[in-house]
Amino acid sequence: MIKKEIKDHKVFVINGKIKDKYQTCKDAEATKGKAVVLIQGQTSLGYELPSYSPMIFYSRDFSLTNNEQVVKRILRRNKLKRNLYINLVIDDKKSIDHHVYKNIFIRKRDFQLKLYEN
Repeated sequence: MIKKEIKDHKVFVINGKIKDKYQTCKDAEATKGKAVVLIQGQTSLGYELPSYSPMIFYSRDFSLTNNEQVVKRILRRNKLKRNLYINLVIDDKKSIDHHVYKNIFIRKRDFQLKLYEN
């Protein structure tokens, strides 16, 4: 479905099956913005995509640490830019996607913000 919407872009996937994330990122960077990179939220280490935004997540886990790490893959001091993060979530309050999203972005985010107050 996503591939139909982005016909003129090459699609790269980063998930646990990808052994050489560095090469995948290098190939994506070589397209000069004519690619979309879909990322599984648990694959939060071992690569960077400083030229990319938006970052599209198709799967997340309950880990706030993984979330904090994965969003930093496109957030770099030496390549400052506005970043957009998109979470693909099933529109069903009973789905695991809904519960993961609510857990990370509402419950744990509130807890994290309270740690830094005052």
